[in-house]
This record gives sequence, C-alpha cells and structure tokens, in this order.
Amino acid sequence: LDRGVVERRADIVVCVHNAPDDVERCLASILEWTDLSLHRVIIVDDGSDAPTAEAMVTFAGAHDVALVRHEEARGYTVAASAGIAQGEAPFAVLLNSDTIVTEGWLDRMLDVVAEDNRVAVVGPWSNAASWQSVPELTDENGAWKVNELAEGETPDDVAAMVRTASPLRPDIALVNGFCYLLRRSAYDHVGGLDTERFPRGYGEEDDLSLRLRAAGYRLRVADDAYVHHAKSRSFTPEGRARIVETSKQVLRDKHGADVVRAAVTTLQTDLGLTRARTSASLRILRAREQDALPTDALAHGPRIAWVQPHLEQVGGIRRTIMMTNRMRAWGADTVIVTPEGRASTWLPIESEVLSVHEAAARDFDIVILTDPDVVDHAARLNAGSRITYHLAAYMRYREVDDGLRAFYELPGLHLANSQWTADAVEEYTGRQVAGIVPGAVDPEVFHPVRTKVTHDVVCYGSHRAHKGTATIVEATRGKSLLKLVDLALPQGSLATGICSGRVFASGAWHEGFNLPPLEAMACGVPVVMTDDGGSRDYAVDGRNALVVDVKDGRAMRRAVERLLDDEALRTRLVDEGLRTANRFHWDAVTRTFVDLALVDAHPA
Repeated sequence: LDRGVVERRADIVVCVHNAPDDVERCLASILEWTDLSLHRVIIVDDGSDAPTAEAMVTFAGAHDVALVRHEEARGYTVAASAGIAQGEAPFAVLLNSDTIVTEGWLDRMLDVVAEDNRVAVVGPWSNAASWQSVPELTDENGAWKVNELAEGETPDDVAAMVRTASPLRPDIALVNGFCYLLRRSAYDHVGGLDTERFPRGYGEEDDLSLRLRAAGYRLRVADDAYVHHAKSRSFTPEGRARIVETSKQVLRDKHGADVVRAAVTTLQTDLGLTRARTSASLRILRAREQDALPTDALAHGPRIAWVQPHLEQVGGIRRTIMMTNRMRAWGADTVIVTPEGRASTWLPIESEVLSVHEAAARDFDIVILTDPDVVDHAARLNAGSRITYHLAAYMRYREVDDGLRAFYELPGLHLANSQWTADAVEEYTGRQVAGIVPGAVDPEVFHPVRTKVTHDVVCYGSHRAHKGTATIVEATRGKSLLKLVDLALPQGSLATGICSGRVFASGAWHEGFNLPPLEAMACGVPVVMTDDGGSRDYAVDGRNALVVDVKDGRAMRRAVERLLDDEALRTRLVDEGLRTANRFHWDAVTRTFVDLALVDAHPA
C-alpha cells in the first residue's frame, strides 16, 4: 500500500481502434474538462485505418499528447497495458474512446483514492456501464440499459444532476472498465493486466478487480462523477457478444465459478452500492421533473394566511413552512399567523410571521388552518375563502368538545393529508373532503449520509404515548437503540442521525401521515413501522418497509431481527424506500395543494 500523501496526478490512457467520430468527441471532452498541465494523455492507436491513424498523429502533435501506434490490432488489453507502461504518474485512467467526460470527472475520482490508500480502483456513474448505470440498470427485457439523453440534454447536464455535496463513495465488487482509475502501485503489485487470457478486452477489468480485492485492496464508485458512454463502435454487437461470452468462461476458469458468482451476488445485494446508485438515479429523474413549471394559479399574487398555534419543531409546522415558502416563491403573498407572532429558526421561513392581532388588521384572500386549537384565532381574520386542512383524526384521540366540533363544522373547502384521515373525517362528519394533499420530505435535509453505523436501531423517540416509543423499546431490548430526541439534533444533522442506525423504527398508534418513516426511506435506511393508518398511502409491507400491528412489540422485534439478518431484504427495501420517498417532495405536494385549493381563488 502507498504510504503518506500520493501526488494527485494521472496518465489518461485512451485506446483507439477506428470509430473516429467517437474518438474526436472523447478527446475534445478531455481537453475541455481536464487540467493537462498536471495530467497527461496517452493515446494507443491499436491498428486503426489510415484516416483515424492520421487524425491521431495530428491531434497528438497539436496538444503535446503521447501517441503509441500498433501497426496491426493486438487487442484492447494489450493496447491498454502498453499505454499504462508508457506513463509514470501515480495513477492511470483507462478511458474508452467512446466516452465523453464531464466537468470535474477526474478530480472527483482522485478525491476517492486520496482519502484511503487501500482504494486501488475507482469508477464513475454512466448512462451505460452495467452496475454503474444511472438512472436505469436494465431495460424491459432485463438487458443492460443504455440510458439515452433526454431531448436537449448534454452529458454535462446529467453530470450536474448527479453531483452531490454528500458523496457516499460506496465499495463495489467489480468496476466497469469503460472508465477505470487505477492506483499504479496496486496495479504493479498484482501484476497488471492479463494480456494472455483477455487480449481483446471484455473481462480484463473484472479479472484485475478480482485480483486486487484478493490482495486486500478496495474498489469504489465516485458517486458524484459522471462519464457518458456511447458504447463501443469498434465491434459489431454480434462480435461483442461472442467475445463477452468467451471472456466470462475464461474468468470462471481462472478464478473459480464460486468466486465470480460471489462477486456478482455482492453487486446485486450490496446495500451501500444500491443506496448510492438509486440516490444518483433519483437525482437525475427529480431534476428532469423540476423542469415542469409550477401552476399559474398564484400568478395574481393571492394573499394567504396559514394559522398555527406555534412554530415549534413538529411535522405539521414543517409542512406549513415548506409549503408557504414555495407558494411565496411562486407569487403568493403568504404570511404565517400564530397567537403571539413568535417566529422560529429551526427552518428558514420566507413568509412574514404575524400575531393574530396584527393579522386581524389585514384582508386575506384565503385563510388556512390545520389545528382545532386555532379555530377562534382564524375566525378573527378577514378572508375571502377558508380552507380546513386535516392532518390527523383528532376525534379519535382528543376529547370531543365544542372547539373540536366547531373545527369539523367549519365552512369552506376541506382537505386531508391521507386517505385514512379523509375516511375518518367523512365517518365523523358525513362530509367528503375535496382532495388528498399528502406529506413530503426535503431531499436537501433527508438524504443518504456517509457516516459510521453505531446502532442496530434508530428512532425519533417521543414522550407522547401515541408515538409508540415504548413499543420500540420493548422490541429492541438487548439491541443498541438510538433515540434522536435525546440528541436534540439540528435539521442539518437529522440525516446523519438516521443513517447511524442499521434499521429505523416507528411505533406510532395513529398518524394522519407519518413523516419520520418516509424521511428514513429518503435517507436510505430500511424501515420497520406500525400500521398507523395514514402511512398506508406510501408504506407497503414487504416492498418498501416491514409493517406490523400497533402496540405489538413482539412482531416489531421479529421484523427488526429479520432485517438485521437479511442484507438482501435490507437492500431491496432501501431501493424501494428511496424511490417511494422521491415521489413525495414538497414542490409536487404544494402544487397539488394549489391546484385543489387555490385554482378558483381570486383577491377579495
């Protein structure tokens, strides 16, 4: 292993065999996005025809690039080995000539090897790189997907979507050879590429990866880097298929079928890799969806007041702040009203915060309330229309008094945060709500975090009995349990707290829409939860969570133990959980609210 600081300098080896248009695009992207005063390009022309060979000579002369020429094609692996031998930098990148690199591609891969001298190989995400493909791995037939760019999109656009301030840098059993950064000392230690068994490529990088792992090195993905891959034009699809099948058999013969099978199984079930890849894929999909313009129902700037009893750190208040922030950004004149007009700092608030007394002196087009305790306060405000937004089935656990009855009898539009809440309101009042506006998660706050896993189970924890913390404590007796409430974490650290557990647990008896399990899904942590009612709109037992009956500590314990013992199950739930959470984001939820509640609103 390398000791101490290793210079961040790489030889970029590009092996060329015809396909001049692809080669031209690849080399142009290297010139644009690589510091060639520090790094060096080595082109190995492996028996290209005259037009491509001449283009390579011209390019090498114009850009001070090293050029190795094989008059006859000797095969990709032989060419790659010759290119690496031509260099002397501490790192080498084997870069296919049908790739397009993007901003920061090499620096981000070098960041990964720089932090751990046991890391020998690093690869980026791509549109077509087997287990490193984003946003889709396979097509409808189960074949490896070649993800096409969206209309008007460039590889640099996708790279910007993939980029993250919190890279996970997961380990990976086999790195795809299309863009393969090597630590030279590790490469030399295991004897380099096997040019005898894999002379034409396809399998040589898997062979090298297996030998490096057997020697104690690690392979990782730079999950904040992206390199576009056009797929090889140097072979016909039929020719490539024959070479791949032959190489697979050679790989099994050399390492043993069990070793190769174990590596593939790890690629299929590894939690860290799945968490990172799914997160990157969803960043791409989310960015593409955000191109849709917000509804124009707020273009006339309606004056909207949302009344709450306080602005303390609870789920209903998060909803108010996140949604009013967005409505204000889209053109509405929003304010938040509390009895004393006391603001808070746990989340950024874009709207003005007023006391009831201050708000009573203004006119509003719309007044929103979600809590029975503010019925009288909301009645003091002048409003063109009123919206009652039901966030819980209050009648099921609060004393039914005149105030609660008044809440359910309020005139105007009634909405609910889940089908369960809507059904409870209809059962109690005989009135159907006008629509469902669910909860959501903020991906800027809740996302996978690279941190040490210190506990078997993590939960939010609460002194309120109906949150079910006692059930979680019973279910995890003898296991390490972290209650985040004990840490008083700021918003920016909640994801780190959630990710410090192998499993997230929620034991609520009843919830209108339970945000914590969805937040844990967004963090890439597998969830065990109770059937709390409102979460049925997103939680599916065995698909994205393990769901048990409320107050059943034994069932929850069995579910926790099942997850702790079964990595494949954890990985599957994490993948589906991330995808589930991605469907519930505040932009979409607020748009739904606006479409249902404000589309017919006009200034008073």
